[in-house]
Amino acid sequence: MPAERIAESLAFINWTVLTGLAIGSFGAVVLGRLRTDATRGYLAFTGIVAVLLGLLAITSDGALPGAAAGSPVAIDGSWDEARRAAMAVFSGLAFAYVVAIMRGRRAPLLAGAGIAAGAAVLGLASIAWGGGALGSVLLLLQLVTLTAALGGVWAAMVLGHWYLVTPKLAEAPLVRFARALSLIVAGQIVLFVAWIGLGAGPGGVPGFGALVGTWRSSSGCGCSSGSYSRSSSAGPRSRPPGPVRWSLRPGSSTSTSARSRPARSSRPGCISAPGCSSRRSR
Repeated sequence: MPAERIAESLAFINWTVLTGLAIGSFGAVVLGRLRTDATRGYLAFTGIVAVLLGLLAITSDGALPGAAAGSPVAIDGSWDEARRAAMAVFSGLAFAYVVAIMRGRRAPLLAGAGIAAGAAVLGLASIAWGGGALGSVLLLLQLVTLTAALGGVWAAMVLGHWYLVTPKLAEAPLVRFARALSLIVAGQIVLFVAWIGLGAGPGGVPGFGALVGTWRSSSGCGCSSGSYSRSSSAGPRSRPPGPVRWSLRPGSSTSTSARSRPARSSRPGCISAPGCSSRRSR
């Protein structure tokens, strides 16, 4: 794959990380508010960070490259405006939910609307970059699990540090987050094995082939096509050249192999040496 294509793909990686952190951390805030007794200060802080990450994701979305020949991502630019609008709606709803948290409200309907807007962002991205019905479904599945992992890890890390300023905070929120992350990581492992074994990556390319391209030679060798090989002009050589010979004294041509293996005497257990020969002569 040309270096230009790899550079263009970095913009999609940047968008995926920012969007996953924004939507995933907001989902963790909703979980912490509705199912745990996490403090309002922690939830409001994590929610504000999710809003800021959402705004950064909107900015990075505008820098995504268009369709190009040889790109590993099948880009359909007709969904760009809808995806950006959904991200803006998500950021607005996330900010409104943070305000509700600071006022001591649970606001489950507002939380559900924010989750729905985040799901719409991931769905529109999957349709635009999936390259077909099956590819869109697989890409959506991957984006959902990645979003849950990124946002969950970020929220759990912030919560773990929150105990430093609130020592009396209950352990139930952290335990619930840890259990949820265990299930998410297990799901990612299953998807990874499926991607490798079934070749369900983007465009039907097995494993990491979409990133590094085709790198195996036609003979099945695991080395790169640009790796070192003997030229054909060298002729058919079945074995490497013999050992290098070096001299022990001027005029000598004793090889290293000959020097390392001393001759054995006919006497059992005796190596040819002046002492052995003298004893044998007796």
